[in-house]
Amino acid sequence: MARVSDRAAPAAGSRRARIPDDVCYRTLPPLLILLLAACKGPGAGAPAPVREAGTRVELWVDVAGEPGGDGSRARPLRSLAEALGHPGALTVHLGPGIHEGAHALPAGVRLEGEGEGTLLRLGEGEGTVLRASGDATLVGLEVRGGAWGLEVTGGRVTLERVGFSGQRRGAVWLGAGRLDAVASRFEATVKETVGVLVEAVGTSSGDARLRDVQFVGPFRRAVRVRGLGSSAELEEASFEGVVTALGMDGGRARVRRATAERGSGAAFSTVEGRLTLEDVSVLGFEVAVSASRVEALEARGVRSSGATRAGVAVAASKGVVLEDVVVRGSGSHGAVQLTGSDVDARRLHVEDAAEYGLLAVGGRVRVRDGTFVGVRSRDGIAGEALHLRQATADVEGVVARDTAGACVLAAQGAKVTLRDVELERCGRSGLAVDTRASLRATDVELRGAGGSALSATEDGVLSVDGLSARGTREGLVQADCSGATRARLTRVRAEDVRGAEARCVEREPGARGR
Repeated sequence: MARVSDRAAPAAGSRRARIPDDVCYRTLPPLLILLLAACKGPGAGAPAPVREAGTRVELWVDVAGEPGGDGSRARPLRSLAEALGHPGALTVHLGPGIHEGAHALPAGVRLEGEGEGTLLRLGEGEGTVLRASGDATLVGLEVRGGAWGLEVTGGRVTLERVGFSGQRRGAVWLGAGRLDAVASRFEATVKETVGVLVEAVGTSSGDARLRDVQFVGPFRRAVRVRGLGSSAELEEASFEGVVTALGMDGGRARVRRATAERGSGAAFSTVEGRLTLEDVSVLGFEVAVSASRVEALEARGVRSSGATRAGVAVAASKGVVLEDVVVRGSGSHGAVQLTGSDVDARRLHVEDAAEYGLLAVGGRVRVRDGTFVGVRSRDGIAGEALHLRQATADVEGVVARDTAGACVLAAQGAKVTLRDVELERCGRSGLAVDTRASLRATDVELRGAGGSALSATEDGVLSVDGLSARGTREGLVQADCSGATRARLTRVRAEDVRGAEARCVEREPGARGR
């Protein structure tokens, strides 16, 4: 369909031949199309855009245009408000310049700007720059100022190459309907603001789909998902300088191929929500991934570097899967901290962790194929690759080396099973159990320990079936033999068997030194 606004106006001073009306009415049908334009009479300028049944009207707006425009390309309107007041489905082309004021977007509208030079601004007050309650599309615009840049209360709103900055509360509030943002940028120039807030209000909820988006500046939460039924999907997203990249209070979110750098809080944080992370890289931040009381957390291919507290911190949660997670350079809370949670960890890789490689307090944890290298406390005295307290743990295929404390510690009633474990350069002992904990280990290879290969104290029970130990400074086992402390050894080979003669150490046939 030809656009009505593309009709060219005649040049100034031109004359158009007029055919008498009676000729028009007498013209044979085959000539009607040829004579139609001439029957309309003379015109001094381009006709204003008119909506026809089932058509979309295109309007042009230029703040620097001449007064009296009709919305055509040649004679644009000067006001966006005037264009939005036009009836029908609209496509509004905005020229460069500053378009002031707050605007309600009619259903079906499409606003097309010319990039950064097309600015929608609300300079004063606490209002909202744009409001949408029905379908709308924004392309190539900058939205600046206002308490909120855009409020969506229904329909499907699409953003393409749209920038937001200078809002005092947040860039986008989504209370109902759907938001699709592509190749867009959100910049915080005011602290404690939110980039995109997806919220469930009453029986309504929002759904945000963000792809190829950037969040820059001190957002308190770059994306926030709040309330049951609210949801967000992020793909190819980047966050720089934010406090939290994604913060959730209920709802659901999926993040794929994202980076977060130089933040100051928990990069990806959820409370009582359902979160999936895939191929996510976090540099800095206090915690890369934080979850509390969640029904499901899946973190696959997450990489954390330089966390000031922990790489991953999970509390009171179930349905937690950590797969191919890499934590380098974590702080005082350890690389992976699990409290009262049910967790499956597969192919963990930890390097240069302070205090703990993996700390589990209560709950259940299953670890398969993990590597823990370089774990030590700030004072250099302690630091365990696996530190398990009050927890039930099943560990298989783990390698631990270069720890300041024990490579594996079970304490405070923990029940731990180990299989196929390689331990190297353990600062104190390879395996340690204390305070009524039990540890059953099968097929353990130990190369180097600053103390003994094994340690059992304070009513701890240690059972080892299949141990090869060499390079230990203080022999095979240290056991205080008070209370219920026990050590049972089967199929043990050790260069130094000191301590094996203690009365609470049971050496079954096959335990030998060499």
